[in-house]
Amino acid sequence: MRDERTYFAAMLRMQPPPPRHEPPPPPPVPPPAAEFFVDRDPTHFRHILNYLRGNRMNLECRGAESLAFLDELLLEAQYFNINGLCEELARRIAEITRRQKEEASEDKDFRLIKCDVCDVQDVFHEWVIEKNYEFESMQVCDDLCLVVLARRVSRGELALVERLMKT
Repeated sequence: MRDERTYFAAMLRMQPPPPRHEPPPPPPVPPPAAEFFVDRDPTHFRHILNYLRGNRMNLECRGAESLAFLDELLLEAQYFNINGLCEELARRIAEITRRQKEEASEDKDFRLIKCDVCDVQDVFHEWVIEKNYEFESMQVCDDLCLVVLARRVSRGELALVERLMKT
């Protein structure tokens, strides 16, 4: 075994796994015809075995459904005490969570700006060019102008607004 602290190394030694901070004792040789029953979810077990065979993970995961799967797989890796896999899964979960917060939502932040007709160009430059808003519409009444601008907001910004509205 590559990592003597895993569940499987302990099972083959026929003793409980050592705590993570202690070095493993030398393994005794199991009986030649020993059979083991592992009562865990087979959905995740193949990924555990593939990791143990190659010490790497081949999962292409995206979205909330994949995030739930990775959370479940992390629990299995923790159960089996496979530290390298736990670290890799925790890194992937954090990356997916970060990406989801940064993704644009379907919601928009609208701005209604009232300005003089002679200032429309400056408003356009400030809001569309510098702040990445999209032009929606404009109404001119005498020397005044009403400009409607919008931009898509990220999921992280929406979550922040929802939290602020609850307080």
